[in-house]
Formats: sequence, structure tokens, C-alpha cells
Amino acid sequence: MVKSNPPDDSTREALLRVREKISERLKQIETGYVTRRQDPIINRFRQLAEKHDYETIISEGRSYPDDPAVLLYVGMAHHFLGHFADAQASYWESLYRRSSLEECSIVLVCLGSLLEDQMRYEEAVNLWRLASHCNPDNHMPYLNLMQRFCRENRMEAVCEEGKRLLAAFERIRDPERRERIGEIVRSILQKKEQLASFRSSSDSRVVTCRTALYRALGG
Repeated sequence: MVKSNPPDDSTREALLRVREKISERLKQIETGYVTRRQDPIINRFRQLAEKHDYETIISEGRSYPDDPAVLLYVGMAHHFLGHFADAQASYWESLYRRSSLEECSIVLVCLGSLLEDQMRYEEAVNLWRLASHCNPDNHMPYLNLMQRFCRENRMEAVCEEGKRLLAAFERIRDPERRERIGEIVRSILQKKEQLASFRSSSDSRVVTCRTALYRALGG
């Protein structure tokens, strides 16, 4: 039997980043953008994803080739395992079978993250923008765009996405959902390494945007 070499530090870090992204997607699904939250099939795949049992997701997913929600989980599993072509195919299949723009928005966010991991940054940005047009109330496209633009030191663009994020959050009327999403967004803004420059910048535009967001989020 041929033994595989253990992953080096850079590979390990890349895998951790993907796992973190997948965890964010799971939280997003829980906030109610994706329907059928009480479906036993979807609950099964959600539990497998929370356990990071990606091989089982892929294996069991073959029994549901036309289910858009299952295809999303299969895409996430392939993404984490580094099967980028299979992940992209699963995401597109999920997208084709979606019945609402709100659900399309989720898949487009995942597709954008997949392209970003392949250093296809312009394409990723375009997909996140499309995701925000499909559902202006989805917070994730704005957060992803903020992180991307922070990496490129485009602070004016970061602030523009921050304003859109704030507007989306302020449109939430349901108190429970507002609290859940607020917790997710606050955690990302305060902890994400990619947003370090947003947290530390003394640029007046950034300070104004940051202050408004933290005030709204209660952070």
C-alpha cells in the first residue's frame, strides 16, 4: 500500500479556510434562506456536514441527483476535499434546479467562493454581485466582497459593500432572524483575518462605516 504524504502547512491552512467557509454556509442555511429546513433528508445531510463527513455526503448524495438542496451539500463536500471540478458541477446543477432567486443567491455565493479558492478573483466578484442582485437581503455576498476588496486594499469599495450590508441587515424585521444573522455578521467582521484592515483602518470613511455597522449589530 502506498502511503500518502501528510499535507504541508500551506495545504493544511487552505483546507481550514475551506472548512471555515463551509461552516459559514451551514449557518447561512440555518437562517432560513433555504427552504425545507425540517425535511429529514436535508437534516441528514446537514448533520453529516456538521461532522465534516464529506465522503458520506458524496456517497449518499448519489441517491438524490435531482434534489437542489442535496446537490448544494455535495458541492460543499467536493469543495472541501479539493475536487474543484466536481464541486463546480454540483453547484451548477443545484443552481439550475432552484425555484427562487433567494435560493439561487446562496448557490452563487458558494460558486464565488469556489472560484476565489482557484484564484479566479474577478469571476468570484462577478458571481457575488449577481448573488446580491438575486437577493439583496442576503448578507453573505456583501461580506465576501468586503473581504476580497480588503485583500486588494480597495477601502472605498469595502465601505460601499459595508453600506449595502448595513441596509440588508436593517431590512430584517423578524427579531429572531435579526438576532441570528446579527451574530453571524458580527463574528465575521470581528474575527476574519481578511477584514483586519477594516477593523484597524483610521480612514474616516472606514471609521464611519465600521461604527455604523457595529452600532446596528450591537457589537
